[in-house]
Amino acid sequence: MVKSLKYTLSIIFSFIICYSQGQDATSEKEDYWDLSLDELMNLEVSTASKSIEGINDAPGIITVITSDEIKSFGGMNLVDVLERVPGLVPMSSYFFAHNMLSVRGDLPNHNDSHTLILINGRPVRFSRTGGLNNTIFTSFPLKLIDRIEVVRGPGSVLYGSNAYSGVINIITKSEEKNFIDASIGYGAYGTLTGDLTYSHLFGKDLKLHAGLNYFNEDGWEQNVVDEFGNTQSASTSERNMGLMAGLAYKGLTLNTLFTDSDLASLGFIPKWPMDVSEVNLQMIDLGYNWKLKPSLSMNFNATYNGYNWTYPVDRPGSTPENITNSINTTNDYLFEFSASKKFKDNVNLILGGTGYSLNGVEPDDYSLFWWNVYFQSDIKITDNIKLIAGGQFNKPETSDLDFVPRLGAVVSVNDQLGIKALYSQAFRSPYYVESFVAIPNVLMGNADLKPEKVKSFDFQVYYNTEKFQSNISVFRNKQEDLINRVAVQGETFQTFDNDGERLIMGLEFESKYVPSSKLLISSAFTYTKNEDGNGVEGSTFAPAFTAKLGASYKLTDGFNVGIFNTYVSEFGKISVINPGVNEVNPEADGYNLLSANLTLNVGQLFNATKLTNFGIDIYASNILDKDVFIPETTRKRINTIQYRGGAALYAKLTYRLQK
Repeated sequence: MVKSLKYTLSIIFSFIICYSQGQDATSEKEDYWDLSLDELMNLEVSTASKSIEGINDAPGIITVITSDEIKSFGGMNLVDVLERVPGLVPMSSYFFAHNMLSVRGDLPNHNDSHTLILINGRPVRFSRTGGLNNTIFTSFPLKLIDRIEVVRGPGSVLYGSNAYSGVINIITKSEEKNFIDASIGYGAYGTLTGDLTYSHLFGKDLKLHAGLNYFNEDGWEQNVVDEFGNTQSASTSERNMGLMAGLAYKGLTLNTLFTDSDLASLGFIPKWPMDVSEVNLQMIDLGYNWKLKPSLSMNFNATYNGYNWTYPVDRPGSTPENITNSINTTNDYLFEFSASKKFKDNVNLILGGTGYSLNGVEPDDYSLFWWNVYFQSDIKITDNIKLIAGGQFNKPETSDLDFVPRLGAVVSVNDQLGIKALYSQAFRSPYYVESFVAIPNVLMGNADLKPEKVKSFDFQVYYNTEKFQSNISVFRNKQEDLINRVAVQGETFQTFDNDGERLIMGLEFESKYVPSSKLLISSAFTYTKNEDGNGVEGSTFAPAFTAKLGASYKLTDGFNVGIFNTYVSEFGKISVINPGVNEVNPEADGYNLLSANLTLNVGQLFNATKLTNFGIDIYASNILDKDVFIPETTRKRINTIQYRGGAALYAKLTYRLQK
């Protein structure tokens, strides 16, 4: 780990030295902590329609996190950032640290397969297990992000499998200026950090943007009783490195993401001692946008999703001498074509199709093929009313041909008030592990699984003024053919089955108030209620209430402070589903996560021109020092596991040079 840190820091400072040569010593002064009223109040989005449109016109319930908000409220990784989004609750399982994301009360098991991650609109998912997103959440370079569009609700019509309860589109910066931004930091639990963001224009048309992130933490102490009644205490160490780079030349784009993470957890089953899993992710996308005329364009994309995951196989009865490492390798290729056409000024249409070549290498070889074709259209029947219709035909190799539709209406009552009424269906196809895995005495696949389906109704009323933005939404999600791990009568292993359905209903409120460029106030509230097909309430174990409140204020030039609190109510109890669960750990009670972030531009704060390029970031998390426990939702044999450590303080020194 020390060698990795030295290597990362050497890269950062080499870039600084090389880039500094030939630059004007009196670089342009930039108040990059300043909030933009125009950006916050007139947001444009692209995720819901695969085209640029105003957030109030988009056929989706969408929250946008801007780069200004990330800078103002801080955070060590995407987990901290997404914690602040309405309806989202980041979590972990005993095997996958930071991998679970509850969206609107839908709480997954190990795999985050109900939330689809997009990088600049391109999907990242893996055919072997579906939803291992933790290395993205912990490694992605935050300073390279322009905005994050979070769609709460189905997105399968345009994006296919996994766009089930939500879609998160991470959109990187494409500024047309040359700069370098580098930082090093230290913090609680022996944390060492380093990051580098680089942007350069080559002539008029060629742009390069890149971000490198490094995080190494000895870890907080986890102290729980495992599935076999053993109690120990150990550090939840983690090491993460992420490199994101984008190259654009006219209509041609190349986006790449490489991550490498070592994450400690209780392992293959919730059993002491802790194990360390290594995860490597590669995403490469080559795209071309061909504008035939102003009203007609075509898009071609070839995307590679690669995944390497190594973990110790520590089965019941294992000893250190017979524990072996399992190596899982996935190479998936996506080829997508779409065409967008605008008819006059009131009709938009997109048609597309995707072919998926899904390939596993280790521990067993497989090759599968999926395909889909989709369409979506919107028409403005009056200046104030837009209707939306779309659908996708999809065919995974192991399932029958299926169709999911989307219908909706967006009504602008006036310049400030509007209504959205949306109906969508989505699906989540079974992945290789669920269909074909074979781990003796632990887990066996089921080749007869059907895709999970959800039918979702959303109704939103939004109200905006020049400085105030708010909306209130109600939703109803009916989930069917859910794939769950179930016990096998008379056997010690579990298997997968389409064993049930679930109804989730809820209400969301969100607002942002920007009375001036110095102050931002953000608030959100979510209430959800769920029951399974047998009428059992609380079967997702997700918290019923979340309330989120933050304020960011620019005290003086070069000095900004942001404070944010997330309240999460108590979680559901595993005993609702398994009355015989071992109640051996503290309950998953409600908690407050209070954080604070200070950003200082040294030169502006002290009126020292020579120090204008230097900044200091100080971030404090879990200030109230709360112990956070969450339900063990996968095997359901112990009641809870520990999710995060206590109060922590981190500091970074930043250097930014702009031509």
